Amino acid sequence: YFLLLCGILLNVHHQYLINNYDPNASCLPGFDYLVNTFGVSKALHLIFTDHSSSCGNVVFSFLGLNIPQLLMIFYAILIAMNIVKQRLAS
Repeated sequence: YFLLLCGILLNVHHQYLINNYDPNASCLPGFDYLVNTFGVSKALHLIFTDHSSSCGNVVFSFLGLNIPQLLMIFYAILIAMNIVKQRLAS
């Protein structure tokens, strides 16, 4: 469940970035550049805390939902299936 909950939280963060998208803001450089320049911990810190300069432009949607929304639904279904599986096994 822990990894599924982490996936949901990351997608909530991604959805937040999409909802607060500023088309005039500059994007962060690529992940490989951030890691090579700042190291892994600083790169992750920049990615998760720098909301003003993120690229949140939605370029794909399916059934009116973007990828983070679809993944949140998928993860919720997986959690529900695991709960049902555990209840049936006991």
